[in-house]
Amino acid sequence: MVVNARARNCGVCQVGSDVSSMTHSNINAFSALKILPSSHDLLLSTDSPGRDLSKLNNVRRRRTSLSAYSVKTKMEKTSSSDLGMKLLGDVIVAASVTLGVSPFVNIIDKAIVQRAAGTHTTFESCIESSRNLIRNPVTFLRSPAFLMMWGVYAATYSTANCLKTLSEHQEKQRKEIRRQVSTSKDLQDGGNRGLGKMGVFLGTTIVNSSSSLLKDRAYARMFSAAAAAPKIPLITYGLWAARDLMVIGSSFILPNRVSQQISELTGMDQTNALNLAQFACPIAAQLVAAPVQLLGLDYYNRPLAQLSRWEA
Repeated sequence: MVVNARARNCGVCQVGSDVSSMTHSNINAFSALKILPSSHDLLLSTDSPGRDLSKLNNVRRRRTSLSAYSVKTKMEKTSSSDLGMKLLGDVIVAASVTLGVSPFVNIIDKAIVQRAAGTHTTFESCIESSRNLIRNPVTFLRSPAFLMMWGVYAATYSTANCLKTLSEHQEKQRKEIRRQVSTSKDLQDGGNRGLGKMGVFLGTTIVNSSSSLLKDRAYARMFSAAAAAPKIPLITYGLWAARDLMVIGSSFILPNRVSQQISELTGMDQTNALNLAQFACPIAAQLVAAPVQLLGLDYYNRPLAQLSRWEA
């Protein structure tokens, strides 16, 4: 009986091993079938190989695009909170820095407008505004003239910082997608390139020009002479817009080009040359921008229709 039991056990073991080997062979066969092309693909390949190759390439591109899209979606979900915090930091930094600079710019700009109107000299206007700032700082900071000046600079630098952050964020996402997904050349070269330097320049120009024109119009009306025109002429707006383009171009475009010339002529390091150009170009641009602003104010404060030919 013991011998029979062992025989039965051996038979069971043999059957189990046979079933196991059959299972493994079926799994291997199924894996092989997955690797082999389908009958539909074989039929397509026998009909027109060129057309099928293009279809296969299209399918691969679609799969690559889908995988890149999935990676991009995951990255956007994980980095959206970081991007929001960066944008909030850009706005806070811009508002804080411009809050310290705007009082002095307000004093100078007010002096220019009053000097063009003929109501004050530049020195008298600066002394009067500085005295108001020292004696009543809260009243000065709550005045419409200061708030408009602060709004212009805060909006301009907030826009520039936020657009630069968005541009860098998009570039970082593209590099991460290319690193994680084996993309084709069409996917790498195509698609949206993001904001870039030109997008940052255009966005900053639009915000700065529109806010500056509103501020200049308010300043001209608040500090104008009695004989000023009832409405600001279009030529004044045109001159102020040209001034804004000069100032913004000297801050965003000229420093890169001038720094290259400085580095080539003097052998200065590129970083130091860029820092020097970023400091010098806006100051040099004021030599042209300031007379343009004064000319626009002059058209408003001295309407030519009320003057004779010799007085004009």
